[in-house]
Amino acid sequence: MALPVGVVISDIHLGDPKGVVPDPPMAGCVTLKGLPVRKGWADWMARLDQLLAAAEPGARIPYLVLNGDFWDVAIRNIDEAVELSLAFFKAVEVEKRFESILFLPGNHDHYLWSLVQIQTAIIRPLENLRAAGTVAGGTTVRKLPHAQCATLDFRGGGAPVFAIQDVTAPYTGNIFASGLTGGRIPVNVAYPDLHLLRADGTVCVVTHGHFFQVAWTLLSDLFGTSIGAHIPGGMDLYYLELLNAGLTDFINYSLAQVGPLSSVVQEVYDKVRRGEEPPEVAKILDALRHILDDAASFEGVSGWKGKLEEWGTDRLIDAGMVLLRKILEFAIKQSADGKALPTSRNVTNFLSDARNVGKIADFLSCARRDPSLRGAQVEELVFGHTHETIPGQNLALKDGGTLRCWNTGSLVSPGDRTDFMPLAIDAAGRISPC
Repeated sequence: MALPVGVVISDIHLGDPKGVVPDPPMAGCVTLKGLPVRKGWADWMARLDQLLAAAEPGARIPYLVLNGDFWDVAIRNIDEAVELSLAFFKAVEVEKRFESILFLPGNHDHYLWSLVQIQTAIIRPLENLRAAGTVAGGTTVRKLPHAQCATLDFRGGGAPVFAIQDVTAPYTGNIFASGLTGGRIPVNVAYPDLHLLRADGTVCVVTHGHFFQVAWTLLSDLFGTSIGAHIPGGMDLYYLELLNAGLTDFINYSLAQVGPLSSVVQEVYDKVRRGEEPPEVAKILDALRHILDDAASFEGVSGWKGKLEEWGTDRLIDAGMVLLRKILEFAIKQSADGKALPTSRNVTNFLSDARNVGKIADFLSCARRDPSLRGAQVEELVFGHTHETIPGQNLALKDGGTLRCWNTGSLVSPGDRTDFMPLAIDAAGRISPC
């Protein structure tokens, strides 16, 4: 087998206690330089080593595509996540197998995308201004790009040409993200997509896949219609990210940075993911009821009118809490079935749910407005997020088209069993299991 141009993996969840580096260590781990690493990762590295041994001496695969949720700062405090990342890259020696990393953030490491934007659009220009002592070219602060896709262009017939929108070559990883590897390998960052542009005019879209679920498009679903007239050309990747980024960073970063609360959030998340109702839910709902009751106080209204309004408001709050509990119970059941949150079980129903298919179609509608995809036929989709392997399943879309879907699975599980399928990108931009 010829060396692939790139390999795509996702959902390693470095920082999750049940991710690629389990904490505590569990059966099936391999110890690398004192670090317990899931056997699924070690087995994949061994397969790569066999492939490289059959190639010319010193050969490496050009690109390792980390398709989201590689680093988990939604669960671990960021200082702990960074220390774990440095130890991990020292132990696994990715740089011996790959020339560079392309990182496409997901929801659990979305905040790193926010930091990359702040570094390149705000901090670096201001540092240049400070160093220059005067306004000069390249020192102007600019607005955040929000969406900045990468392309691998196979249409020239030779080695594919790599590019990131509005980022000038050479792509040497001149951003802080390369420091997450200890500087061992350059890390370039694009978001939310990598587009494989093939010679036959077809395209494969590589993206994490969190935009395929309502939790991560909630704000654009709520407000998109009301501001639609102000979006030139319709909803695209820029506005999809612009509208949803704040909530994503709150849920999948901020809550993990608040000391003891982060462990509580993790426990609640794990139980909901298993379809269990956490006891904390009752306490949270009770606290919410007291807050709403205090906010709707009629203490200053005297007589029967105040008492009636107080009674009526209490009953409305009670009814609202009952409705909220029913919604939560339904959401927990959906999670148990693998429909609401990624699960550690081998769920195989994500593409059988019409709502998910509709979300995929909506996302592709946004993606097709990207300059690199205009007029192209999106034939394949590679995603992660759902923690289930999908080995090239044909999906019928509502517009009559067909999409071939792949999912790389994950290395997250409470036990030693994982569902992990790295995907190779060949010299023509085609996808296959690696």
